[in-house]
Amino acid sequence: MRIKEYRQMIDYLCRPGYQSGGQVSQLVQPGPGRQGYDGREKPLAKQIKEIYAAIKKEKGRNPYIVEVMEKVTLDKSKTLDNKRVNIKEVLKRADLELMPGMTKMSKEARIQKAGESIKQTKRVENFLPDIKKDELFADIKKYRKGVRIGPDATMNIKEFAKYFPKGTSDVVISRQVNRVANEILKLPDHPVKGKAGELEAKRTKYKIVKKGDPKDIFKKITQVPGKHRHHMRAKGFIIDDMIKAISPSLADITHLDIKTNSELFQNVEKTRNAIVKEQMELVERKPTGWKIRLKQLNFKSRHLANKMPKNLKGLMYFEQMDEAGNLKPIGGDPMKSLGKLTPEGKIPFDATQRAVPIVKKEISKAVPIKKAGMLKTLGKRLTGVFGPTGIFGLTAGLGVDPKSAMDRMSIAGEAAFAPELVKASIGATKGMKNRAAQKVVQQLLNLGLPTQTALRVARVAQPLGLLYLGGEGLYHMYKKGHFEKERMRPSLMDEEAYAGAQREDFDRDQPMFAEGGIASLKK
Repeated sequence: MRIKEYRQMIDYLCRPGYQSGGQVSQLVQPGPGRQGYDGREKPLAKQIKEIYAAIKKEKGRNPYIVEVMEKVTLDKSKTLDNKRVNIKEVLKRADLELMPGMTKMSKEARIQKAGESIKQTKRVENFLPDIKKDELFADIKKYRKGVRIGPDATMNIKEFAKYFPKGTSDVVISRQVNRVANEILKLPDHPVKGKAGELEAKRTKYKIVKKGDPKDIFKKITQVPGKHRHHMRAKGFIIDDMIKAISPSLADITHLDIKTNSELFQNVEKTRNAIVKEQMELVERKPTGWKIRLKQLNFKSRHLANKMPKNLKGLMYFEQMDEAGNLKPIGGDPMKSLGKLTPEGKIPFDATQRAVPIVKKEISKAVPIKKAGMLKTLGKRLTGVFGPTGIFGLTAGLGVDPKSAMDRMSIAGEAAFAPELVKASIGATKGMKNRAAQKVVQQLLNLGLPTQTALRVARVAQPLGLLYLGGEGLYHMYKKGHFEKERMRPSLMDEEAYAGAQREDFDRDQPMFAEGGIASLKK
């Protein structure tokens, strides 16, 4: 104890009233074995025991701690935990047992309370700051103004993901957005078009497409199975009852698979179309500050074009617009279009009548050829006869004589051309839609071997076949005597002339230089 604390204690004990002596009041609660205990219970302990006995008599079991706590009124504890400790202490001294756990009602109340607590912390309107909350409410109002899904929808539910923690599922986002719209903002449900509205939307779309493509050239482009004909640019819009169409050309039309065209491009196209429509409205209406806003939209278009995913890059054009209203497409790859980089591919479909035949001619070049019929593909199917199985069957049917050089060389030739025979079996089955059936047919055409195994065997057999063909040819030449000395002599030389040419014959009477001297240059 510190000196200061000691002095405070002495001053307290020697305060007026105790200076002449006396008895200090009981410092702790009296109980059995303690000084001052007179056998009388405190009112709180008495009440706890009475409540315990009444609940046990009524329920026919030991009470739960919660049941006792609900009826105790004399406890002045500030927290429920302190109240619980006091009750347990009193019952423990009296050797009265409590039922472990909690009642069914208290458990449900606890779960309900926990649920309400979670709702308050997880609800989007509670954890967003005020600025973001205002933006959320504005987007929800915009979302409810249009239809829920489809090309005429004002917003997609995935666009609300920016207001929620990363990884929140679309289902949770949809529930929260619709709850805010119904309970807080009290908004009406999405408008329903109905048959009349859908018909009117189709008519409007047809008018825009017809103005950009008056000759219906787009419909004449051959369709590819499993793919859609995709406009890489926006088709156009109606601005102040005027049709502002963007005429397509072969340089901005391509074929896309259904998933990419209908799912992956849906939100991107919606954003792109909204930008183009606002650009047209600005140039047409020219409100205050429209030039600055037009520059902002052009910058946004460039940014979106640069941020396109790799698998979608080059398949969509964004637009740049000048103050005169001229559009310039950016972000697309002409090599991925039907027109490629040809001058004819850049001719718009709403060009003059003189240019239309050129466009039609280019369509016939750029669009893939339609699938050929059975008779046209008969020649390709017959190439399967010249596969490994077909050649083996022909050889076995005609018979093989091991003593015949021709038969031996034919077998070696088959081995030398084995890779080409396997490729013929692959070409014969090309175009089969059923992959499993294609594999079975290829295996039958390759002597029962899978295609990859057949190719490996063919690569090994080819050099062996070539070596055997060379050896068989040399053997045949040797057998015919082509390596005999007489046969190797030129046909125009007789035997005596050939023998003279084989030996070096010198004139012995001619002076040589064995005895020394200088050779004369005159001779």
